[in-house]
Amino acid sequence: MTQTSTATAAPRQQLQGLQLWVPIVVLWIVWGSTFLGVSTSVQTMPPLVSAGMRYLIAGLLLLGSLVLLQPESVRAITRKQFPATLVLGLGTVGIWGGSSATSQRYIPGGVAAIIAASVPLWVVVFRRLGGDKPRRLTLVGVIVGLLALASMLLPGAIVGINGADTHTVLLWSSVMLLGSIGWAYFSWRGSRMDLPSSPLVLAALSLTWAGIGLTLLGLIVGERGHLEQISLPSWIGWTWLIVASIVGYAAYTTLIAGASLSLTSTYAYVNPIVAVLLGSIVLGEPLTWHVILGLLIVAGSVAMVVSGERKK
Repeated sequence: MTQTSTATAAPRQQLQGLQLWVPIVVLWIVWGSTFLGVSTSVQTMPPLVSAGMRYLIAGLLLLGSLVLLQPESVRAITRKQFPATLVLGLGTVGIWGGSSATSQRYIPGGVAAIIAASVPLWVVVFRRLGGDKPRRLTLVGVIVGLLALASMLLPGAIVGINGADTHTVLLWSSVMLLGSIGWAYFSWRGSRMDLPSSPLVLAALSLTWAGIGLTLLGLIVGERGHLEQISLPSWIGWTWLIVASIVGYAAYTTLIAGASLSLTSTYAYVNPIVAVLLGSIVLGEPLTWHVILGLLIVAGSVAMVVSGERKK
């Protein structure tokens, strides 16, 4: 997932027709398909190093294109903003990307996507702890969504992959959950940081810092890989993740600039649906009634949160 917290101010209404719906559908499919890409890449690739390298490549490609096409946005970065992007990049993309890559060796990508969909719910929790008072509809959506998530994570509710037993599934589902909570926390803290005004610049630097951090962490813990042992599906999935990082952020920033916040935010509950369907169709990932019910309730809860915040 490459995912991000929703903006706080409603953008100008500009996009219409295909100019509006093409980036919306692209965002749904591209970000929803990243879980499939991770599931296939980690089959024969070291999880942390492969995640780090794809983030690093995507970040540098995006940053390089900005230097060429929007140099003023890059030059606008201040000395205070630069270290802030390091904290945000490692705290959001780094923590989430590492937990996603390692956990999807044992849990289906669709399940990981449902857990990741809880990020907006956790953001509201941190906001409430910080003294904010969300609307009642928002709080109801958070409570219902987190209860559904908890029921889905009960032992035996999720069928593991690659021979993972119940305890292994529970462990790595918890790791994925912690990664999502980490993304939510640093997204909430990021709203108080002095960050670059350009979303693409922030995305490029966040991806770059996360790529460096995850690659170094993977090498430190002893991850090693041999190119001849990497399967073609893993290469395809890994390459697609690089493309998805750039295309997804391009579509997202396009929508931020010219679409309503409520419509842009639909990715938060459509992405897990896309991920579950792709995982089941392409990889034959097992679906239990716990997972299906959890998907519907969590997605519905996130929709309630988005609706509540829109009205606010």
